[in-house]
Amino acid sequence: MAFSCVTALTLFMGMMLFASSLLVSAANVDFLYLVLMWPRAYCSQSVCCRPTTGMPAEDFFIRGLWTYNEAGKPVTRCTREPYNSTEMEGLEPELYEYWSSIKCPSNDGSLYWKKAWKTYGTCTGMYQPTYFETALDLRAQVDLLTALANKGITPSETRKYSMESIEKAIEEATKSNTGD
Repeated sequence: MAFSCVTALTLFMGMMLFASSLLVSAANVDFLYLVLMWPRAYCSQSVCCRPTTGMPAEDFFIRGLWTYNEAGKPVTRCTREPYNSTEMEGLEPELYEYWSSIKCPSNDGSLYWKKAWKTYGTCTGMYQPTYFETALDLRAQVDLLTALANKGITPSETRKYSMESIEKAIEEATKSNTGD
């Protein structure tokens, strides 16, 4: 299977972070999924628009930091805590790079962040900036682009990679299971 096709499936990897180590308090949240996507693959299957803030990094984007319970069910919309854009001011440059929205029409990503906060962030027990900082920090720690390149897997329009080789590279780099 081609790298671009595999990564188009949002990398919903088993990179689970147990809630006890990250969450202050949460409504039935047992773990978090850091969900990443490869933008070129997404754009090969959908119409994409350049964000109004400029071209984002040529790297995996954060799709979300999703909250789940022990049964593997999503835990969403836990409170009515509003999204406060002023709390994002120091994080915006990094969010533009790695948590950007490439969906049309062109936008600055802030509506996407608001949706992520209201859907999942409010369930973590974290403060709003902490939720976004945590996702950005985890993305940097995982560094899938480097992990894959270290195994000879690089973005290509013509070269194909097996799902097995991609999963193995990710599992080795993250010391986690990409399945289930």
